[in-house]
Amino acid sequence: MLGIFLSAILARAVHGQTFGNEINTYGTVAFIRAGESTPWVRSGNQLLTAVGAQQMHELGSNFRGRYIDEESGATRLGVRPIAGMSQAQLDPNQLFIQTLNRPHLVASAQAFMQEEFLNTQAAERDFYQSLDLDWFGGDIPNRAMLDYSNAFSIHDALSYHYTHDKSTFDALTNSSTAGILSKARYLADQDAWYRYANISADDTLSPRAMAGQTLAALILGRFQQVIANHGNASNGLVNGNTQPLTLLFGDYAPILSFLSIAEVDYQQHTQKWHSLPDPGSALVFELFTRGQAKADTEDDMWGGGLVRGVYIV
Repeated sequence: MLGIFLSAILARAVHGQTFGNEINTYGTVAFIRAGESTPWVRSGNQLLTAVGAQQMHELGSNFRGRYIDEESGATRLGVRPIAGMSQAQLDPNQLFIQTLNRPHLVASAQAFMQEEFLNTQAAERDFYQSLDLDWFGGDIPNRAMLDYSNAFSIHDALSYHYTHDKSTFDALTNSSTAGILSKARYLADQDAWYRYANISADDTLSPRAMAGQTLAALILGRFQQVIANHGNASNGLVNGNTQPLTLLFGDYAPILSFLSIAEVDYQQHTQKWHSLPDPGSALVFELFTRGQAKADTEDDMWGGGLVRGVYIV
């Protein structure tokens, strides 16, 4: 049935037929071939060429015009807007993007998205250039660093001086600067999520999955040793280190990557799963039994996790 439906769509597209003027687009799936790249037969990785980047820019602009905003995008593909699509910000709740981990494919996707959300980049650039260097206490030495590519560093420094520097605190707590710190945090959250998350359990080749996979392996390994020791903390060690309490210290990347691999952000689809964990927060996993059950068999054991105060079984 699905094959017949898709065939009918393609047939109308090939023969130039339309569906009339009253069109309500609810969903779109597009498979996009990468832009022109260096020859496949060359040694090393294929790379996107300047021509290929321009091809992706042009296509991205046409997708923007068709589905998002005809005023700021090209309309060679016609206009079929999807109601509710964010025009000013790239909203990860509205987009599913996937490609293989090959340089020319990743670069093609980036070039496409840069053009499709050109207004977002312009708005971000205007926001960062409006920031006052005096707020950073010298940690951001020049305006060239005030760019979305430094989103985390900018928020990190701004947040620090907001807390520890009275002049910065006073500057950011008046009516004219209201919302600046929260917007810097939002953009840092967005940048960090795209750098270290935005992946699935099947996306094992992505560099973004490495931190999460490493953490997952450590967690699983420690629990396997606890199970081998039957959850007993007093009967000596079995098969090496089986201490029941394991404490791992690190930064935010493994947490974001792990949550994305575990698909927590899909199961409980809210913005908090796409945000930077606060300093001093923890991602906690517990292995336990219920009622009178003992830790003698794996079947009697349960696992759960605490993430910023939310319990997941």
